[in-house]
Amino acid sequence: MFAATQIGFGILKTKGFRFSNSFELEINEDQVGWSGNSPMFLSFYVPSWILLQEPRIATVSFAIEHSPAAIEAFGGDVERDLNIFTAMQNDVEHVYITKRQPHQSEIMTMCGFTPGDVKNHVDPQGNSETTITATVNENAGVISSFTSRVKILSEQPKALLRDGSGIKRSLRSPFSYALSLRKGPSFIANFPSAVLDSTARVKIARKSSYLELVADVAKPNDWPTLRSSTYPVLFDEKSPVLWNMPRLNLSSLPIIDLSSASSKGPIWLQQLLATMLSERELALNLDSPLAASPSVRAKLEFKNMLVNMFSSFGQSDGRNVQIYTIDCHKERGVQMVFFLSKLVLDVSNRTAVLDAAVLPVHADDLMDVTCALIALSNIGHPPKGLRTSQDVMCLWKEALPAWTERCRTWDHKPSCEYVASEIIPLSVKYGERVLCSCGEGTVPTGFMPNFTPWEDLAKYAVRVAISPAFPSVLVEKPLTELPDLQICQVCAKDKANDGSDLRTCSRCRKTKYCSKECQKADWKEYKKVCKADGN
Repeated sequence: MFAATQIGFGILKTKGFRFSNSFELEINEDQVGWSGNSPMFLSFYVPSWILLQEPRIATVSFAIEHSPAAIEAFGGDVERDLNIFTAMQNDVEHVYITKRQPHQSEIMTMCGFTPGDVKNHVDPQGNSETTITATVNENAGVISSFTSRVKILSEQPKALLRDGSGIKRSLRSPFSYALSLRKGPSFIANFPSAVLDSTARVKIARKSSYLELVADVAKPNDWPTLRSSTYPVLFDEKSPVLWNMPRLNLSSLPIIDLSSASSKGPIWLQQLLATMLSERELALNLDSPLAASPSVRAKLEFKNMLVNMFSSFGQSDGRNVQIYTIDCHKERGVQMVFFLSKLVLDVSNRTAVLDAAVLPVHADDLMDVTCALIALSNIGHPPKGLRTSQDVMCLWKEALPAWTERCRTWDHKPSCEYVASEIIPLSVKYGERVLCSCGEGTVPTGFMPNFTPWEDLAKYAVRVAISPAFPSVLVEKPLTELPDLQICQVCAKDKANDGSDLRTCSRCRKTKYCSKECQKADWKEYKKVCKADGN
């Protein structure tokens, strides 16, 4: 499956000879696109070895990706192909194999490295040199553990180590440790993948002047128990780097028009949010007594709060919420405030993103924030409060650095708190600073035009790009069937026009309608897939 596809419409012209490097395509693009009558062209890169496997009998298909929404819309099940068009690979009328994509003079380059580029890491002060070694389980063919050897180069720490100085091991993140000499400096031991702290052990070579930290690699099922593991932000040459969250240019993304949505938001958004839960998580939501670890329940509650935020903002009936506060059961006071500006379409990642600003409340600005929130309530814009546990609050604070870094248009300052502490987030404790101060006050002007008190808070806020959190299909089984959304099949209303409950199809007893008119308008097509009693 190749999802990175370029799509266009137009008239095709070829140059050169087929099956040679000189063969090229030129497309005279039809500017009216979908509204015109020109053929559609799709182009994508494919490894050559795939094309050479079965050149005579292989097929090329243009298909809709399997998802609960696609299966519900087009019928069938997970096993059924949702192909729109299929051709044999050797079909010269419909399939063209070239070295480059249309209208490109160069081929895509891949970043690589030579063995000489792989060097041990020496810290900027020249106090230590770090070597990382992987231990491979040959039977399973996987890396089972990492060893980070920190060779001490400075004379003073060497002397402390020879004299028997104690070593303190501190976990900074699932990827990083600090090894501190008593009455001496600290040395950083980083790993290329998350490791289990419960398996970490330190070896000390006092005469040879090095420290070794050995730890087992965290398996997928271990990740829910790891701190800052959902969206890690790591350091590379004193700069924060996103580990698994794509960057976004929020200003260039299409804004989603919510004016015609139902009271619960667009039906496609509801379906998208429903896929945030795996089958196991949905079962936990429906049957809370089911056994689950505190970390699993915390991540589920985090997702539920995200769903609440997206769906409430998506309402078009005047009840949409633009300001959220989050606080904790055991800790008094608001700990963060979100100002939701717009919902945008993340085209590359096929999802929706909230363009928002966040104000993580700490002791220095607590009074100003409290006064501004009271002023918002007085003018008819009271924030919607979300109350949660300490474990879930930690997940929100750990997600903030990634949400800010992914859409950052400002530079980190030399005085950046991240650099000074080498910890991201700075803290998850109540009343302490979560984010560095470099991005405060950089939210674009006119971000919240209808909220006058916003101007008093903008100097504390940072722009964030919030996206739904989906389960990994490598770890958990995704939903194969959407939960019942309880909305009209035609217009997506959640109530009849007179305010009563929705009507149910008398044949399948599953599909909902708000009126006889909607059911009549849908019946011509729906009767083709409608099955008695939902079977």
